Amino acid sequence: MARFPSVRAAAMTSSLAAFLAMMPTPVVSLGPPETLAASRRLGAIDGVAEAVDPSFPVDFLSVSWTDGKAPSVRFRTGTGWTRWARVDLDDIQTESSRTYGGLVSADKADAYQVRGHAGAVEAMALNTSDGPRPRVWAEPAAEASHLAQPPVITRAQWGADESLRFNGGVEKGTRTFYPTQKLIVHHTVTANADSDPAATIRAIYYDHVVNRDFVDIAYNFLIDAQGRLYKGRYSGPRNTMTQDTITGENANGYGVTGAHTGGYNSGTMGLAVLGNYVSTPISTPARQTLVGHLAWESERHGLAPLAISTYTNPESGARKTSPNIAGHRDYGATQCPGEILYAALPSIRLEVAALVGKI
Repeated sequence: MARFPSVRAAAMTSSLAAFLAMMPTPVVSLGPPETLAASRRLGAIDGVAEAVDPSFPVDFLSVSWTDGKAPSVRFRTGTGWTRWARVDLDDIQTESSRTYGGLVSADKADAYQVRGHAGAVEAMALNTSDGPRPRVWAEPAAEASHLAQPPVITRAQWGADESLRFNGGVEKGTRTFYPTQKLIVHHTVTANADSDPAATIRAIYYDHVVNRDFVDIAYNFLIDAQGRLYKGRYSGPRNTMTQDTITGENANGYGVTGAHTGGYNSGTMGLAVLGNYVSTPISTPARQTLVGHLAWESERHGLAPLAISTYTNPESGARKTSPNIAGHRDYGATQCPGEILYAALPSIRLEVAALVGKI
């Protein structure tokens, strides 16, 4: 005699099948390219240094020195050598005697040269677009009906190699979290017409962590010319690689300490716009995202967008009176975030205030 499943069992089987059909299925894909790097100690330069030919096309060049003036660089491409270009100072400097230039775009050059009068010159060629692409398993992103914070491109999505933050399985240094008191706007002094912003961020990350020995990328968030918002410094639990928080905060709502403004990092959020805005305005999409994220941060942390108040460093006790939404130059001698972007901050504050209902 044939045996048939009960109606109840059949219904349960059908329901389970329907549930599983609705479950997101992990998919395998190729991750972002791994970063290729080649360092060269050029030593003291008095004139033109020898040409350096890395084993890969150069996307970016990082140059640093200990004394003398900022050197110039040029690149060899398929049509010959480019013109010499002076290296701009990076807006983030360390407390050591070494001076760092901003990343210079090399446009797939096959060699570079450095010229000038400077001591202990070091150069690092970077390629963030042609390296091996590892296979990764990814869960489909959850769709949300409303987001107060602008959509964020995660560290995994822009290709952060989390292993760079570790030594022997232990995270480099320590990360601290404090209530957010101030919002500080930066620019990265990289190319404005950036065809691959994620590759640029990978280069900045590698330069900060490997070349300068920071514990992570200096900025909390970054924005590209298309208005896309990228997660910067990792804010998940210590010694983890896959538990980052989109907000840049811990479970208590405290922001992770970055390295974007020397002496004023603890209790501040550093937001960098990719590009150089000394003589060029930021794009409309970038401005919209800048305003949106600053508004989200202001409302979340009870900051009046138009106010000037006194910041107190929770670690050192140093105090500074500044706008709640400030430019890097409000805290030190730097061009950052560029003449044009800095001049736009008063109107940006007004737009932020309108969004959070403080005007």
